[in-house]
Amino acid sequence: MPQAPTDSFTEAPPRRGAEAPPAVSDHVRLEADLVAVEPAAAERAEPVTGHRRTVLVVDDDAEMRRYLRRCLTELDAVVVHEAADGLEALERARAGGLDLIVSDVVMPRLDGVGLCRALHADAALRTIPVLLITAESASADLPGGAAGVLAKPFDAVRLRATVDLLLRPP
Repeated sequence: MPQAPTDSFTEAPPRRGAEAPPAVSDHVRLEADLVAVEPAAAERAEPVTGHRRTVLVVDDDAEMRRYLRRCLTELDAVVVHEAADGLEALERARAGGLDLIVSDVVMPRLDGVGLCRALHADAALRTIPVLLITAESASADLPGGAAGVLAKPFDAVRLRATVDLLLRPP
């Protein structure tokens, strides 16, 4: 029987006010245009090849941004940048060079849904896929511009597999 690959990021992302991290969930909820990532598919995910891809991680929680960065830097040829809220993310998107945005939903100034709407309304930015991360139950109706939803808690292997799928050429 084959052994499952080990994952150096098995801890759940930190939560504000939590004394200990919660248990890691075994599933990811992806809806709309994304195909659900089954455990075997997550383990088989091949690295992105070719030129370096740029991912912007957006979250008002600095610890969560660091956790997401650690998870995503293990992907082959991926450069990770950070933004603290949707307005900062929108500015960075307008500066160009982004291949994917991974954004929390609940943030001050401009939340993840507002970011999706703003990106979708701009012809130059609407092709940037957005993966929303939420602690709330994922809705079947994704906001315009969102490529998928990842429900918290999630594990690093599934996050990387989902991002890898979104970065692959069509």
